[in-house]
Amino acid sequence: MHSRIKILIFSFLPLILLLFFGELFCRVRSYVRDKDASYLLTPLIRKEKSVEYQFQASHFFKGSPDWYYKLKPASYSPHKISGYCGRYTINSLGFRGKEFDPFNKDGKLRIFCVGESSTFCAESSDADTWPARLEYYLDKNKEDSYEVINSGFPGYYSWNYINLIRLELIKYKPDMLIIYAGINDLYGSIEKKKKIINRMADYIHALLYYRGSMFYALFSEKVKVATNSHRPINIDTIDSIGTYINNIEGIIKICKDNGIRVILVRQLLYAPNEIFARDNLTLEGVRKALEAMPSDSHGVNYSTYLEFYRHYELMESLAKLSSKYTITTLDFRGEFLKVLANDKGKLFFDMVHLTLYGNDLLAKLISGFI
Repeated sequence: MHSRIKILIFSFLPLILLLFFGELFCRVRSYVRDKDASYLLTPLIRKEKSVEYQFQASHFFKGSPDWYYKLKPASYSPHKISGYCGRYTINSLGFRGKEFDPFNKDGKLRIFCVGESSTFCAESSDADTWPARLEYYLDKNKEDSYEVINSGFPGYYSWNYINLIRLELIKYKPDMLIIYAGINDLYGSIEKKKKIINRMADYIHALLYYRGSMFYALFSEKVKVATNSHRPINIDTIDSIGTYINNIEGIIKICKDNGIRVILVRQLLYAPNEIFARDNLTLEGVRKALEAMPSDSHGVNYSTYLEFYRHYELMESLAKLSSKYTITTLDFRGEFLKVLANDKGKLFFDMVHLTLYGNDLLAKLISGFI
């Protein structure tokens, strides 16, 4: 028995040593490059609080139908992405931005902006998110008459925000909901009844990738590049579009029953100008365009051709749904294309997230409609 244990130990010893020295090498390399000694000994990669992992647990661990999460109230240190730097303020109710009285609107028209990270605006400071800029433009025309609340959360799927709305937001008596989202529903982890072993694997991966091992994080990224696996493995799953549309339809019905106006904003996904605002696209046409031009003049990568095409199909289904219920859908692709075509400014810093300039433009366009 003891001999078997020794054999097992010595069998795994080279692998353990490899991982240890790999981790040590990555941390020393990081220190030499950045002159930041905090990563040499800390067990976590991120020494400061990270919004992505500071969840409120009240609903986070609940299964369907009550599953959704918000963020822990705090002021978080600047988060740097692609040259931008934003400071997060999470209010006492778990939403991004300033405090508000949930049960007293003080005569203002209350608007909740609902969505995922493209609404949360991780690249921006609190004042530069598009919901914050929307309030600025609305109040510019009619001073102190509007209250716009950022209800976007990183990683949200449509079944997260339908539960957020039906279990919480309707209690706060909103006058209007603006929904700007969609891309996350095409990704691989939207299944509500995910097997426990897969959920454990996802948790371990996230723990190692974001907060545990620098070696694991770098190795994972190299594998992704080598295998071109940044594209979601089930981005072409037909059910993902059906799931999204069913949940948006559920939101529309909830809002109609509670006298809340709904505005759907077509989410913008970055692509070359020739297909960015076109309709009646074919998969082959999208593939040719994106393979011929994978990034823009600023070096920002476009979405992959399958992501863009499936997102296009999802947004077209959303337009049909809004027509069915006579819900307003705002489509600003044309306005954005004018800026992109003239190269007046950098609007995207990746395939779906807007820059400060992009946030401001989106907010200005929405405010003009309201």
